[in-house]
Amino acid sequence: MRPTGDTATVVVDAMVTGLGSAPIGLGSAPIGLTGSDGGWAIGIEDGRVVSIDTVPARPGRCDVALPTLANAHDHGRGDGTQLLGARDARLDPWIADFLALTPGDSQYDNVFGSSERMRDAGVGSVNICLNPTTDDLAHEVREAARAVRAVGVRACIGVPLTSLSAGAMREGRGRNARARAHAERELDRIDELAAEIEGPDLALVYHPVGPQWVDEDALAACADRSAATGRVMHMHLLETEAQRQWADRTYPDGIVRALDDLGFLTAQTVLAHGVHLRPDEMELIARRGSTVVVNAASNFRLASGIPDVDAMTTAGVRVAIGMDGMTLEDDADMWRELRLVRGLWQGLRRDTVGAREVLGPATVGAAASFGAAAPEPLQVGALADFVVHDLTRWAEVIRHPRWGSAEVALSGARGSTVREMWCRGVQLVDKGRRRGD
Repeated sequence: MRPTGDTATVVVDAMVTGLGSAPIGLGSAPIGLTGSDGGWAIGIEDGRVVSIDTVPARPGRCDVALPTLANAHDHGRGDGTQLLGARDARLDPWIADFLALTPGDSQYDNVFGSSERMRDAGVGSVNICLNPTTDDLAHEVREAARAVRAVGVRACIGVPLTSLSAGAMREGRGRNARARAHAERELDRIDELAAEIEGPDLALVYHPVGPQWVDEDALAACADRSAATGRVMHMHLLETEAQRQWADRTYPDGIVRALDDLGFLTAQTVLAHGVHLRPDEMELIARRGSTVVVNAASNFRLASGIPDVDAMTTAGVRVAIGMDGMTLEDDADMWRELRLVRGLWQGLRRDTVGAREVLGPATVGAAASFGAAAPEPLQVGALADFVVHDLTRWAEVIRHPRWGSAEVALSGARGSTVREMWCRGVQLVDKGRRRGD
């Protein structure tokens, strides 16, 4: 690990830059840079990018730099769910199985292990929606924070708010002052923990786990508190068909409209999954500037359905991408997830999807999901938040006019190709040597 006070020059043969935060499908224009007559030298001083200059070509080399990936929805599930013994199943029975098999007081090990594997595959920003392993929630939050800081990545930690025991869905829409007062006390506790724990590398977010598990008083209180503090709200929404059926029974006029009436849909709102959203609901979410995090592999493994990322982006929804601790191979390699998302998207669109359309929401385009711990773009003046992949096998392909750096990165990058990684101005990976080696 290189300390932030050092100077460094990172030489690459191609870059992917300009992956801005505009909603995909609404005019974002990431730029792939391949130096036909040379490469690029990224100058770093005191942890910040101070220059990006051209350098002579390196024949036969293909090191590609791009912003670190942002995993916008996860739970920090250690080595994965299958090695724990939880077989894939529909969500509700799977949750019961997973919780029964999770060891007590294992939050640190789970978050450290999963964050380390993500970091080593080029993920620099991680969302962790906590699944508590003890009755002491403050302890769980502190352990998760300690774990991600030991790994070195940026993180936002979702502190759960629930009204019901695991497995139960609330009945009706009853409101009462006592429930609101209880929710306010829980939010006070989160704000107090935030004052103790937060920093430029880490933010706490309000995490009402899902509308079927949280009463309306808590949702309203959360919305009001977020409006007052600017803190992100992160909630599962319409992940499964059973949740859609519950929502239609409970909210005949539409659950998304009801959330909007509560003030819950804002630019600080992040909604995980959205598999069973309808077109009018997507349009309302887009108008409010909320984010939907697509978790394709998890939806497949838990038989939840197919997230219609094409309909979401067509409606103008800001989309981010997450792994949910459930990649197809439990390997925490987000590059495989991105290729899966692109394949799914193309099948839904019945046309090709450019690599830059996928890389935008997978990098700095996910900034809204992370609040104060959002990643920075690869540009002069920003903290060094980028990863370099050794894609030498693609050295000839990258210069073909139909390819370029973004397409090559999405097609060829994986955990094993990471050569160097910087996060928050700190070099966490150097030619295969990880922080702490």
